[in-house]
Amino acid sequence: MKKDEVVRRRNLKHGDLEAMDMVKMADGSELEVPIYDRNWLKGSHCARFARTVAGYTSGKDYEPSDAWNMRHKHNTVMVYNFEKQVERGEIEPGDLVGIRRPFSNYRNRVDSTGEKAAYTHMTVFLGEDARGDLRFAEQVGENSGTTTLSSIRMRLGRPVEVIKALRDAA
Repeated sequence: MKKDEVVRRRNLKHGDLEAMDMVKMADGSELEVPIYDRNWLKGSHCARFARTVAGYTSGKDYEPSDAWNMRHKHNTVMVYNFEKQVERGEIEPGDLVGIRRPFSNYRNRVDSTGEKAAYTHMTVFLGEDARGDLRFAEQVGENSGTTTLSSIRMRLGRPVEVIKALRDAA
């Protein structure tokens, strides 16, 4: 299967929405993933993008926060060890994933508890695509779109934590 058979982009301009990535999922369905206007994203707001896509694609609701503080929000429960969540099949579409980026400009941040941030980047898990790859939506700088787990590991760093919403969006 060619890459363009798994993900294709439908361009549109509707308010803050710029385009939709159409991802062919393992069950044969197509998942629409919103891609937002760069003016709405305004630079490094990966957590805002991840929260918004989680709400749009899976109905999960997360409180606003920086990536490194998302684990401390009242409507979330953090689940340690990303790898074990994947092995056990416990990661679900709409779960947020914290990524440790060794060369991030934010790597020396402290979180809201005063501890060094466990991670500085956030993505949202979309599910398994038609190729069997784990698919995520992310924003890096002003660029956003969908990507695979292997691409995240190669370009950004190591996924370390899964964060689950305790409630769905209203």
